[in-house]
Amino acid sequence: MKVSWHATALAVSLSLGTVGVMAAPVAAARVAKASAATVSGTIKSVDASAKTLTLTTAKGDETFTLGDKTSIHHGSKAASVADLSSLSGQPAKVHYTESNGTKMVTSVMVGGAHHAEHKAASSSAKPK
Repeated sequence: MKVSWHATALAVSLSLGTVGVMAAPVAAARVAKASAATVSGTIKSVDASAKTLTLTTAKGDETFTLGDKTSIHHGSKAASVADLSSLSGQPAKVHYTESNGTKMVTSVMVGGAHHAEHKAASSSAKPK
């Protein structure tokens, strides 16, 4: 039986196309879209070795992962994960993305401008 070159090329193209079409939904299922969010609360704890930050928020305690590219500021000054450990009880604002149940911090603002805004809002709400 003699198979033409065109028939072989068509068979190979179809089989590769089928594999590509079947693999696409699997790859899409693995990639969850990250959603960005912001939350304010009080620093409860920091685990510098595990790179986690636990914040007490209106919803309760929430734990976040601190990455190598996380921007951390205490007031107007840059800070480190180690610095966060000494700031337990301080108000903080956390920007993060959530993907597959992991809350990855993009930035943390402790005290400073965020604290001043919160304090001003609280004092203006009190009757004189």
